[in-house]
Amino acid sequence: ALARWCEDHVEDIARQLKMSTSHGGLCQMVTHIAGRRLFVEFRITTGEAMGSNMCSNAAEMMCQWIAEQGPDAKDSYICVTPNDKKPDNISSMTGKGKTVVAEAVIPESVLERVLHTDGKRLVNTFESVEEWWTLSGARGHNGAVANQLAALYIACGQDVAYVAEACAGHTNVSPGREGGVHVTVILPSVIVGTVGAGSALPTSKECLRILGCEGAESARKLAEIAAASALAGELSALAALAAGEFVRAHNQLGRNRPEVIQTEQLSIMTHA
Repeated sequence: ALARWCEDHVEDIARQLKMSTSHGGLCQMVTHIAGRRLFVEFRITTGEAMGSNMCSNAAEMMCQWIAEQGPDAKDSYICVTPNDKKPDNISSMTGKGKTVVAEAVIPESVLERVLHTDGKRLVNTFESVEEWWTLSGARGHNGAVANQLAALYIACGQDVAYVAEACAGHTNVSPGREGGVHVTVILPSVIVGTVGAGSALPTSKECLRILGCEGAESARKLAEIAAASALAGELSALAALAAGEFVRAHNQLGRNRPEVIQTEQLSIMTHA
């Protein structure tokens, strides 16, 4: 009865949200019944802000109003949870934050000259790796988009814990129509903001300015940059695997080499 009542009073519930924020809006409300519990899922727009606290505050007000006005709900126990910072099936299917698709067509000549491989070998490598992702039950079929996303989030003042949701994306590599390869990365849950929270810190603000992520639609642009960065990282790693350079590159360029550490220590001592 309470679930039906909520569905019949969506507009009234949405007005409670507007009383808590001028930036957010209720775009959808879905009810789920599990035994004697009612779960009310609020899907809220947050403008250019990441908006986690905004959503929690709004959800609290809406739930309090439901408890006060709904049938037989006054003695209900209310718990507001953002269900954040972990991958879940609903977010993967319907999206959360920004859903972004990044695509690139890499010609055969570029594969050979820059990435030291060819289209056939790269596609075969991807198919082999993807089969292992499936066998291992991976949540999100990608190599390591978390690498690029974590670096970007830290630089731009984002909540880096949300990488746990954003990295549950999907990479695909297929033969190009005219040779080469077609690479696609889909990120269904990129949660970023360009106003408020860590984005207002001086260094973060400067990084956002360099990326051109200021003003209207800037959060959407930052999400696009995140997906493009993820695609670049996926292509680089897969090409290194296909070319047999992945392990060698880590050994040659890794910062855990004794001579590199020793050189850095000497440099620090010199500056001191």
